[in-house]
Amino acid sequence: MVITLLIKKILICTLTILITTNCFSADLVSIYSLAERNDPAYQQEISIHRAVIESKPQALSKLLPSINLSGNTKRNAQDITTSGSSIGSDGEIDFNSHGYSLSITQPLFRRDSFIALEQADSQIKESEVKLAKAQQDLIVNVCDNYFNVLTSLDNLEFAKIEVKSLSRQLEQANQRFEVGLSAITDVQEAQAGYDLAIAQEIQAINTVDNAKEEVRELTGEYIDKFDGLGESIMLVKPSPEEIDSWTQLAIEQNLDISAANYALETARKEIKKQSAGHLPTVDIVASHGYDSTGGRFGSTRTDRSVIGLELNVPIYSGQLIQAILSVRITMIKYYF
Repeated sequence: MVITLLIKKILICTLTILITTNCFSADLVSIYSLAERNDPAYQQEISIHRAVIESKPQALSKLLPSINLSGNTKRNAQDITTSGSSIGSDGEIDFNSHGYSLSITQPLFRRDSFIALEQADSQIKESEVKLAKAQQDLIVNVCDNYFNVLTSLDNLEFAKIEVKSLSRQLEQANQRFEVGLSAITDVQEAQAGYDLAIAQEIQAINTVDNAKEEVRELTGEYIDKFDGLGESIMLVKPSPEEIDSWTQLAIEQNLDISAANYALETARKEIKKQSAGHLPTVDIVASHGYDSTGGRFGSTRTDRSVIGLELNVPIYSGQLIQAILSVRITMIKYYF
């Protein structure tokens, strides 16, 4: 029994510490810092960007040499039967054979791989723009939710003041009715106003809770106290103070438009890459190998070394390239 009570006390103390730790007073900057680390949507964009960055080394790997090493060892059993007058050639024999082979291939001309390397740059730029757009969206969401909390807190304060005021009016109406200075309808009207104020206060409390919960969805932590705005706020005027200049600037620097342009560039390079599937490829190939085998007539050892150029010409691929080109051209039309 004592152990059970001790465990309960420890759990209560632990929960109290956790709640006290999370319920801190926060300003707009600290809330944004939490959201930047914990917002699922923003973290997803970061992960996507990291994955896209890896497309460049993957594309570069197709232009770098590849080295392969293989080895083998085998146990051979032969049963030889010959016709004729050969003496000593028939019978069973067991022997070992082994060897290895080292081959190196260096791409010399692969048009599609060079285009893929260029395409990786446009994909990374598109991902960078999308990440910047996600950060902008996060800033806007944090500001909206933060000021929604401040607004709901102000509305709750007004609702409490109104309840207090109407409570006083209801009390005065009851006193006037008791001494015969007013009718019962005045009391009922004051009671209705007071009940309405109570309902509005409850609604304001719910609004505050909902606003704080929206902040928790961004930050991953529940924040109970929020720092309000200062007494004086420096408002910076836009420069220049004309809508046309800002409209043109938005067209030139809009992140959605920039991302779409990079996506268009990626799609165009994809068409070039698939078209390069019709072109031949040239590789430098080199290999060295060793084989050793036995037999009835003695063992044999072979060392071989080869270096040269290898040409591959695609002649027919079952309409695969034409089908891919058709899809990519449709995507280009969609972007336009």
